[in-house]
Amino acid sequence: MTAVISNGYSIRYIESPSLQIQLEAVKQNINSIFYIKKPEKEVVFYCITNNPELLKIIQKQFPYQKLKGNYFQNLPFDIQKMLIESNPLFATIIPNLNSNLKNSLYNLKNRGIF
Repeated sequence: MTAVISNGYSIRYIESPSLQIQLEAVKQNINSIFYIKKPEKEVVFYCITNNPELLKIIQKQFPYQKLKGNYFQNLPFDIQKMLIESNPLFATIIPNLNSNLKNSLYNLKNRGIF
């Protein structure tokens, strides 16, 4: 934990970091998420809400990157849902949006929100 506190990029040397360590790393530098093989959903949510540009990434960004290059193009359903619940406008920018969540966007349109 001390290493990550002093340098968020040191997370790349930890095989299975805890949620607390992952959050500490990405709070220092959002790009630390690329060195986490399986980030916790709270970490992904934090990163995307602080930098929605991550949703545009389609390939590896850094040498020795552990996160799949297309991870943000195929977000798990629960993360997509968390993002839309926090801000319905995420439904317009999430690539490969789950069809169940597309229906919720359609319902918002019918209510006159969009």
